Amino acid sequence: MTTIDTEIVIPVHDESRPVRRAAESVLKDTRARVLIVAHNISPDLLDLPTSDRLSILPLNEDPGMPGATFDAGIKAATAPWVGIMGSDDWYADGAIEAMRRRASRDDADGVIAPLTHQLSQVNNIKPLTGRTKRLDAVRDRMFFRTAPLGIFKRTLLDSEEYRFGNVFPAGSDMRVTALLWTSGASFSYYWDDPAYVVGKDAVRRVTFTPRPLERTGAPWLSLLDEPRVQAFTRKQKHALGYKMARVHVADAAHLRPTAEAWLEGDFDWLSSFTKTLREFDPTFDAPLSRRDGRLVRAVEEGDFEETLLAASEWKQAALTDRAFAGSLVTSLTDRDAPIGLAASGVSARLASKIRGLR
Repeated sequence: MTTIDTEIVIPVHDESRPVRRAAESVLKDTRARVLIVAHNISPDLLDLPTSDRLSILPLNEDPGMPGATFDAGIKAATAPWVGIMGSDDWYADGAIEAMRRRASRDDADGVIAPLTHQLSQVNNIKPLTGRTKRLDAVRDRMFFRTAPLGIFKRTLLDSEEYRFGNVFPAGSDMRVTALLWTSGASFSYYWDDPAYVVGKDAVRRVTFTPRPLERTGAPWLSLLDEPRVQAFTRKQKHALGYKMARVHVADAAHLRPTAEAWLEGDFDWLSSFTKTLREFDPTFDAPLSRRDGRLVRAVEEGDFEETLLAASEWKQAALTDRAFAGSLVTSLTDRDAPIGLAASGVSARLASKIRGLR
């Protein structure tokens, strides 16, 4: 009889979700089983494959809070390795087996899944690192990988400190991974292995539902208040602060290039959050490209007109504004400045080719 050592938790709250596809991709791995969390929905409504390696856990509480479903599924899991998965997504053939093999060879506590999207044939290098094992939160830019997709030792992920909780409709994973990546546990990541595929054909996804920034950003503020995050080293705070500035502040601004794109109260909230980020890490914006830095400064200063202008010109920014940070010294010496990021991308691809020749 084949030993089952991997369990993938798949929450589903809507019968229109392509959960069969997700489940079948896991069941192709003969050492894996699926735990479906039926979130406030009758299991009879779900289109599921028939397998003795698939079980269903009804959860009739915490509507609209996906974090609660992950907590319930992880708690109910019994396999040595556990992972979570969106019902719209799937694993490429061989992905789970590859992660299990990496975990064994590297003596890892968890293996981060490579990522790609349904409309892409190329895996993302996220986090952007050429290293593959014993990753470090700062050196390997791990904060840029928010969702804890992959496989992890159940004894690690089931710890009370890594609960997703039932407070936020999206973003509860930010706290989980920020604490995981700085826990001292050993994580591996091979970006060019068979991937976790993010589906793009669902009618709607909970995490993509438009919300006021006050709601969307609530997990961001909560993370900065987390006691363990407050106790981060200076370098860890800077790595997290830089990521939040680039992903949350700059992206939120450049995706809203017109006044109509901002909901009432959004700009004031984002400006206030950026000031809070400055208190958390005074140098968070140093590695930003000039075009991102311009946006973030305008937001922080509460200059709405300059923010709109910077956002409208963001896509057409000159190469120098894309490739350089505000300071030439920072541009040439900071590994998180655009030039350093580009060098890391080249390094990661080169390391992949070298592994392929072995």
